[in-house]
Amino acid sequence: MARSSMTELIARVRLAIGDPSGAAQTFTDDHLQMFLDARRVLARYWRLEAHPDNALASPQYLLYTSLYQNWESDGKLYTADNVEITPAASDWLNGQWTMATSTLPPVYIVGKVYDVNAAAADALEAWAAALATEFDFSAQGESFSRSQKSKRLFELAQQFRVRQFPLTVEQARLDLE
Repeated sequence: MARSSMTELIARVRLAIGDPSGAAQTFTDDHLQMFLDARRVLARYWRLEAHPDNALASPQYLLYTSLYQNWESDGKLYTADNVEITPAASDWLNGQWTMATSTLPPVYIVGKVYDVNAAAADALEAWAAALATEFDFSAQGESFSRSQKSKRLFELAQQFRVRQFPLTVEQARLDLE
């Protein structure tokens, strides 16, 4: 059973790949969670950006944001003293948290952020692979083109691939050691 903290992320992937939940869905929530978990990045005390409200005599620090979107909703926020704080409002999909009272920076987050574009591409490629055995045929003077669905899913997957997080690789020269 998919984690309840993944509900919004799974819904976002479903919408992106055109697989609405229900009787005709292609993927279960567990399958989509599996694709998302493969594209998870663990955040350990990442600093959030403070957005002070300077309209008052002394700035109020109510809004904090992340450079990343698509957070799992089980994350935690902490002050510089490592005290957990609970925001008044949390927008995990967009990476925004609003405090009830002014909270001086820095504020840190511990949680998991997901590359939804890469997960969507993975799901679309799996879907296309499952349909790859379908073929075109003609019968009684009519022509049926079933192979095009797999091709279109692969094309759509490529559109998501160009939007996924960039990958980096470290290289080491062994001849210099």
